[in-house]
Amino acid sequence: DTLFLCLLASSILFLWLNKFIKNAILSIIICNIISIMLFFVIFLHFIKKHNLQKIKNKDVKNLNLILSKLNFSTNKEYISFFEKLLSVKHIKNFIFKNNNSYFYINTKKPLCATDFYYANNFYKQTKSHLALSFICIKTEHDFNELIKNSPTKYNLFFSNDLIEFASKIDDKTHLEKVNEFKNIQLKLKSKLPQIFNKKNFKNYFFSGAALLIFSLFIPFSLYYLIIGTLLILISIICLFSNTKNLKPQKQKCLTDIIKS
Repeated sequence: DTLFLCLLASSILFLWLNKFIKNAILSIIICNIISIMLFFVIFLHFIKKHNLQKIKNKDVKNLNLILSKLNFSTNKEYISFFEKLLSVKHIKNFIFKNNNSYFYINTKKPLCATDFYYANNFYKQTKSHLALSFICIKTEHDFNELIKNSPTKYNLFFSNDLIEFASKIDDKTHLEKVNEFKNIQLKLKSKLPQIFNKKNFKNYFFSGAALLIFSLFIPFSLYYLIIGTLLILISIICLFSNTKNLKPQKQKCLTDIIKS
């Protein structure tokens, strides 16, 4: 990806420099210098992203270690841990509650059909408009089938969601900015679902490349150069876009449900 982006940027930059400098050799030298610098910048960015992912995976392992130790704690310690972590109030057994949702939190074993029946029975008896969310480490097949086919839709969260929530709970300003950005992003995706679709990469790329090549031979080449460059930029956005696999959001994230 880094090499492709650098070659693409170098080609576009050469066309622009050659257009105004009128010196192909000097344009090539400048492009090579900028391409080398750009390669290291992009490469370091991907390295940093990879390291951040490793840190997140480490945090998940640490949380799983804490949750496994909770298996040997008393019920009072177990309840107190989640009440403080998620700012919820214990109701009974594995049931917790805040202003936005009920929670069935059982990290001591994989959730099975028994867990679903108990939580579902409790929720139906409350006759509340609040949602019910399950929080666990993993689930068994019978539980997955029940929650999938249930007429009442329940949320399901795992240890990764706890990590994401715990990392943001102490920074409300940052959390609000993240949620605001996500809302804007979702609105843009809903209004422009096809423009930046990954399957359109080839259309934008070859159209832009053709216009850039034509700019070398025809009059008024500046217009071809501008439009071709824009199409290439859009094609790059499409290449790294996730809209191809975008699916409707089935449930809110754990942070949205926890926060007041």
